[in-house]
Amino acid sequence: MSEELICIVCPNSCRLRVKMEAGELQVKGAKCKRGIGFAKTEIKNPKRVLCTTVKTAFSDYPLLSVRTSGEIPKDLLQATMKELKSFVLTEKVKIGEVLIENILDTGCAIIATDEIE
Repeated sequence: MSEELICIVCPNSCRLRVKMEAGELQVKGAKCKRGIGFAKTEIKNPKRVLCTTVKTAFSDYPLLSVRTSGEIPKDLLQATMKELKSFVLTEKVKIGEVLIENILDTGCAIIATDEIE
């Protein structure tokens, strides 16, 4: 197995080459330790922060921007979006307020990134 990735952890955007050697993942091309960690996670269990919008019950503010409080498994992104598609915010919120605790048992919350006063 050999894979090429571009690291998204820092502005260096290192081109990484990842291969399995002697039962261990070997990462080449990383300019920092964070790139090595990124490559190993990306191969074994890729995760992402999800930024999107949810519907609201307010006609003057029909959508509210939200994000996950941390990274969720990449293979749960579509299921999370499906869950959020059926969600309608009915209360006014401030930036950083939790709208949904522990979405899909990921350990991450859905939090507001804007406010409705």
